[in-house]
Amino acid sequence: MFQITLGMGQLLDRLDQLAQNVGQQTQSMDRIVQKIQEGVLSMQENAAFRREKKKLPSKATTSASVS
Repeated sequence: MFQITLGMGQLLDRLDQLAQNVGQQTQSMDRIVQKIQEGVLSMQENAAFRREKKKLPSKATTSASVS
C-alpha cells in the first residue's frame, strides 16, 4: 500500500510539472501570436501608407489639370 501511495505522489508531481510546462508553452505561444499580430498590423499600415502615397500625386495632378 505504501508503494502505491508513493507512486501516486510521484505521479501527481509529474502531472504538476507537465501542467507547468504546458502553461509555459502557452505563454510562449501567446507571445508568438502577439508578435505575428503586430507584424500583420504593421504590414497593413505600411500597405495603407503606400496606397495613400500613390494616391496623393495623382490627386494633385488631377486637381491641377482641372484648374
